[in-house]
Amino acid sequence: KSLEKDVVSLYLLQEIENYKQIWPLLKLIVGEAFEKEHWKSLFTMLKMPNDLKVETVTFGNFLDAEEMIIKKELDIKELAARALGEIQLREAIQELRIWCDTTDFILTDYTANNRTTPLIKEWKDLMTKVSDNQALLGTLKDSKFYTRFLDQIEQFESKLGGIDEYLQKLNIIQRKWVYLEPIFGRGALPQEQPRFKRLDDEFRGIMLGIQRDPKVVSLCAIPGIKDTLETILDQLERCQKALNDFLEEKRTKFPRFYFLGDDDLLEILGQCKNPNVIQMHLKKLFAGIHTVIFSKDVSEILSMRSSAGEVVNLKESIQVNDEIETWLGHLSKNMQGTLQELLLQCLKESSLEIQKYPSQILCLSEEIRFHNNAIKAIQGGKLAAFKSELQSKLEQYTSNSDANNVLSTLKLKALILDLIHQIEVVDALIADRVNDLQAWAWYRQLKFNLSMKTRIAMIGMCKAEFDYTYEYQGNAPKLVHTP
Repeated sequence: KSLEKDVVSLYLLQEIENYKQIWPLLKLIVGEAFEKEHWKSLFTMLKMPNDLKVETVTFGNFLDAEEMIIKKELDIKELAARALGEIQLREAIQELRIWCDTTDFILTDYTANNRTTPLIKEWKDLMTKVSDNQALLGTLKDSKFYTRFLDQIEQFESKLGGIDEYLQKLNIIQRKWVYLEPIFGRGALPQEQPRFKRLDDEFRGIMLGIQRDPKVVSLCAIPGIKDTLETILDQLERCQKALNDFLEEKRTKFPRFYFLGDDDLLEILGQCKNPNVIQMHLKKLFAGIHTVIFSKDVSEILSMRSSAGEVVNLKESIQVNDEIETWLGHLSKNMQGTLQELLLQCLKESSLEIQKYPSQILCLSEEIRFHNNAIKAIQGGKLAAFKSELQSKLEQYTSNSDANNVLSTLKLKALILDLIHQIEVVDALIADRVNDLQAWAWYRQLKFNLSMKTRIAMIGMCKAEFDYTYEYQGNAPKLVHTP
């Protein structure tokens, strides 16, 4: 009996050791990732009965096959890895299938020139998802278990092949088309119209086709889509270059056009006789001109007007015609010539004519008078008397306020600010006992003078000297002069 007990114990211990050895392998063949074919391969591998099925297999069947399980350890591990890898491939393919079957372009209607064109929106999310799908497809091909799914993977490659490239190009084309379509729709660049008409028809044909079948993958099914997109993009770039060359030519002829964006410039070029368009863009071209005053038939510009309502009559009327850069150039020169002439007239006046002259000319003439009178006071040693004259003038200005006339008040404010600064300059000259024009207290001052030779106002400080440009400034607020 003792011998029998030892034999039984040894047998049980041996069986327990065997079960401990096959336990990790049994966990691999629990079957969560196994399909029927994997079970069939497993049964064959372990030499189980031919009539054994997945539905009837028991844990005991595997315990009975313990020797084969130990013997086929590597094969079982490879089968489990294959089952797991294939289920991941299957899930990824199902994800791709759902995306292809359910994802549509999100469209919006773009209406212009009495026609409606569908356009794609939500580009960012779409492009991100397409990139993710392309990466997923690449991962499927890298798997060592992809052979069984080769047909399906190749089918998706066919569906998604090139879609990332097509969408990138279509996105660029749509943005360029949206920018150029209103421009060419207004008839700009007649020599480029046939080119734009061809690419416009092709682009709208693609977009209307997408509207009929909005599935994203259907884009790849459009015959010749790759060549068509490349052609449209090339033609759009040619149209854009022609447009840029045209705008650059106009800006070269009239550099103030650089102050306008392309859209504004095209609008004013296309409607150069439309007074509303002219009024809207003139303020961007000229610092002080807010609007202009036209003749009754809108064929001539007679005056310029500031934002505060100050009107300056031009010495010559400007003929408005199709050559906009030409007549705008005449307006610029006429503006400068008018202000130059008004300055010479203002300097001849014996008293200050606030109502007669624009604020800019009043201030400039007073600066020139101050310069001339200051030189006389320095050379004659009469700075104290000169200061008294300026203080009397300041008292006159401050008591001459007309609250009902806003424009006159603005002019007086500008004159008063300059006059206060002039008094401070004279105080500095008196404090330094200046009696020489080369003294630093006077030499460093900003000075305005009228050239007797050219009759042009000059601006000087120390040795620097510049011609006054006579650019109309309107009634811009003055900065306070500080040391």
